[in-house]
Amino acid sequence: MQAPALVDTGFGCLIGTWHVVNNRRTQDGAYETFEGTWKVTGHLDGGAIFEDYEGVLPDGRTWKVCGIWVLDREAAQWSHVYFTNLRAPDLAPLVGTISDGKGELFAVEDTDTGTVHVRFSYDIGANTGRWNQALSVDGGRTWDVNWTQTYTRLS
Repeated sequence: MQAPALVDTGFGCLIGTWHVVNNRRTQDGAYETFEGTWKVTGHLDGGAIFEDYEGVLPDGRTWKVCGIWVLDREAAQWSHVYFTNLRAPDLAPLVGTISDGKGELFAVEDTDTGTVHVRFSYDIGANTGRWNQALSVDGGRTWDVNWTQTYTRLS
């Protein structure tokens, strides 16, 4: 049985090494900025992407993230799961698409205070890019962006 043809979904634009500037809202509503390096590699003939991030948080702790993106070739959708050294694993994927460097992935999380919808938005160019995380507590009708990253390609 032959695998379905690779659908050009656009996440290949992430492959490379990036300098990342994070701007994240804290519990008290203030914003903190910290930097890191994000390495993204392609695998399985374009059907998987591995990511490795390392940075230093404002409190001095090293924050490491590793993740995997896997393409469902038939549905032309990506699933993204990531893990960090600072919290317990969550195996629920974000799912979505990207085209021409712009994309969105979504997930739903159950928390102590209710259901939260999560959106990751990407806008990636040849040498720069932007990501943001937004949360919704009203089923996705309104979104609150609480974290942004800007990317500059290193290689």
